[in-house]
Order: sequence, then structure tokens, then C-alpha cells
Amino acid sequence: MLLRCAGGGGSGGSVKRVVHLIDHWGLGGAQRFLSNWLQLDQQNQHHIVSLFAHGAMEWPLATHPRPEFLGTSYTALPRLASRLRVWLRRKPADWVVIHLNGSRWIAHQALTKNQKRIWFEHSCEEPVATAPLLGRLLFRRMRTWAKRVNRLAAPSLFACQFAQDQFGFKPAQSFALTMPLVWDSEIPLRNAQPKVGFVGRIAAQKGWQDFVKLALKLHQTRPDLTFVVYGSGPDEKAMRREVSRLELDAVWHWAGSPLLGPNHYAELAVLVMPSRYEPFGLTALEAMSVETPVVGYAVGGLGPLLCEDPHSIAVTPNDGMALLAAVQHVLDRQVDGQRLDVTARNQKFLQECQTLLNQELD
Repeated sequence: MLLRCAGGGGSGGSVKRVVHLIDHWGLGGAQRFLSNWLQLDQQNQHHIVSLFAHGAMEWPLATHPRPEFLGTSYTALPRLASRLRVWLRRKPADWVVIHLNGSRWIAHQALTKNQKRIWFEHSCEEPVATAPLLGRLLFRRMRTWAKRVNRLAAPSLFACQFAQDQFGFKPAQSFALTMPLVWDSEIPLRNAQPKVGFVGRIAAQKGWQDFVKLALKLHQTRPDLTFVVYGSGPDEKAMRREVSRLELDAVWHWAGSPLLGPNHYAELAVLVMPSRYEPFGLTALEAMSVETPVVGYAVGGLGPLLCEDPHSIAVTPNDGMALLAAVQHVLDRQVDGQRLDVTARNQKFLQECQTLLNQELD
């Protein structure tokens, strides 16, 4: 079965011209969400405008046109608002969907009061968690920017509620969109090997320290296990040093940062997500689509997602012993599951998107 929807869907209505504004077109959850959305929705006209061109990547899954870039690097920052105004005069939009926080700042300067805009909340507490002082200052500004926004969308009820609480959105303005999944290949048969996986940015947010501690304890009782890391990030050197210090190099595989496909997940016995916070948990959903169990902390939007899957387990945040027990339980049992119904999920996503886009225009 292909995880590719042939298009259209939704609840009817006129074709909308939708411009998506994003900071970078790199490798991340927001970019993946947007790429999947544009592949599924063939009824509306979508365009991507990225603030910066540096670090841009080609998405092999993408069928939509390449993004247009307002600047080549951060040195272009003072001119981005005027460039966006010119771009929108040349290519008017029914809706501007603003995906990340740098884009919110530029949109606030560039858009007129009459331009319809959707605030898409991907990050939640990340700015405050990574840089508390600057994050709090940013949040104060964002409360002002939010006053000019027509609609709020988010990939989970948690992220939706977070934006309501922090930035003053009303429930009537808000919409939680189911995360779509789009693979460019067939879902493989589950081929679980003795591999324990970590996927994502190697940073404190993702709990890499807890993953290394978990690996050390598991290795003492299960020397047959291999620990696979798909990702990179600011703490990669520190993680590599810790793995070497604990003499785990022989059972460790650094897989880099590929665009993960279903085969990557299907080979894992379990995916571990000891995140400090997760607005949604895209990698968990991707793993579940091929029946790979996920064990993670019950934080943000990740906790409810894990509780919905009969083979996955959510544990108390920051409880390393509970995390170890849950992973051992998953490794000891035979997973006999049923693939996630991705087609139905994607059709629901399209219907929700169409409702959102038609909300004030039709």
C-alpha cells in the first residue's frame, strides 16, 4: 500500500491561493509537515516562501515547486519585510500561513491588516527552554503579533492549547490538524532487528543523555542489541564523547541525518523518545505507521499519541528507571500489530484543512 494520496479531497469550496512563510527550508518537523500537506492537497494552490536560502535542502518526497527565498543569509534580515511585501503584491494570497517564529516577526512587519493569516504553532515552549531570557522576550512580542492573526492551527491539541494560553488565541479561532504521513515507497513488512533507535536533533530537548544511560543499562543484560542514532545537532560531539567514555562504541551506529523512510523504522525493535518536550511527536507517528513500538516520556503532544497506540508506552517524564522497564517490556514481547490507517488519517487531514481555509472566505 502506498502512503501517497492521489489528491483533492476536502469539503469542496473554491480554490485557495495559500502562501506558506517559513524561516528555513531545512530538515525539521515543520518542513516535513508542510511538504506532506502540499503533496496531499491538490485542490488549492500552495507556494512556499523561505526567509533564508542557506542550509536549504531538496526534499526527495516533494512534488510541489521549490520554495522561493527572500534572502541568502542572515545579513538580508533588515530587507526581508519589504521583499515580502513586494512578493505578495506580485502574487496575492488568500491566506498566508506563518510556520515559525522568525517568520512571525517578518509577517507582522510586512502584512497589511486585511491579509488573512494563519498562525501555525510548531515550536511551543522551545524558545524559552533553549534560551530562557530571550525566549520570554520573544513570547511577549508574539502576544502582540498574535492580535493580527485570524486563525490558529497546530498539529496537536496540546500545541493548540499552548498557543491559546501563551498568546491569547480564542478557542473559536483555533484548529488542531492531524499530522499527515506521506512516504514515497510501499510500507515494508516489519523486519525488526535487535536495534534500539533514537531519531532527531541531538540536543538537550531530545533527552540524548537519558538515551545513553538507557543504552548502558540495556547493554549489560542484552549485549546483542545495537543502538542506532539517526540525527545530528549541537550536542553530537558531547554524545559521542559520552558513548566512548562508557565503552559503547562497538554496539553503537551513527547513521547521520537521512530523510527517514519506512524501512528505517521497520528495522527497529523499538524507538525511544526521552524528550523534555514535544509539541507533537512526528517521528513517533512515522514509527507507528510500520508497527514499530515507541517508548517515550509523556510530555506535550507525545504522551497522548503514545497512549493511542496499543504497542507503545508513555512513561513519567525524566524517570529513567520507568523508561528502562518500558523498553525492556517492549523488547521481551512479540509485537503483533496492525498498521496505522494512514489513508484515512490523511483524508481527515485534508477535510480539516479545507474547513480551515474556507472558514472566513466562503
